[in-house]
Amino acid sequence: SMRVFVCSSSFFSHLKLFDISLSFRYLSFSPIYFSTGLISTIMVALRKDDTRVMTCQPFSVELLMMLVKRYNINVFQAAPYQLTLLIQHPLLIPSEFDQILMFFALGGLVSESLRKEFRQVFPQHPLIIGYGMSEACICISSTAPVDNIEGLTVGRIFTNVQVKVIGKNGNEVDIGVSGEVQAKPEFPFLVRA
Repeated sequence: SMRVFVCSSSFFSHLKLFDISLSFRYLSFSPIYFSTGLISTIMVALRKDDTRVMTCQPFSVELLMMLVKRYNINVFQAAPYQLTLLIQHPLLIPSEFDQILMFFALGGLVSESLRKEFRQVFPQHPLIIGYGMSEACICISSTAPVDNIEGLTVGRIFTNVQVKVIGKNGNEVDIGVSGEVQAKPEFPFLVRA
């Protein structure tokens, strides 16, 4: 839906997905990041000349370093535990990742301590934290590459997305209280029953 695309255009613009002069070579240790969600829909439609390297092999820092070098990877999509293993690896040489333009953290909570450790190891590399519901093609929020993130956050909520957190009693809860995240985009996308 073009309307969903327009609603998320601010997200895509800060990721430079509209700049087709850049050639992205993505690496992911899970094909799910490329088979569901709005980001993959847009990347397939607009970024058809990019290279996508996916493996179902278990993650290891040694395999990551080999794939980055072999395929000249410049975008790495990772689960938070993969970033943790990377930045804590005793043989890590950060300069071997100089060609990486963006690190994406998807699929789990990115703690403040992980973000601080990442900044210490890769001070010049953007860490973009994305949060959404890939099954419904809804990007809910993201950090921007230039964000100086403090505290526990999943970034800014996108324009035209309503979000609330519902507690165990079924009522909306205050900021800082745990509960179920409910998101509603302005325009439904593949959600009709």
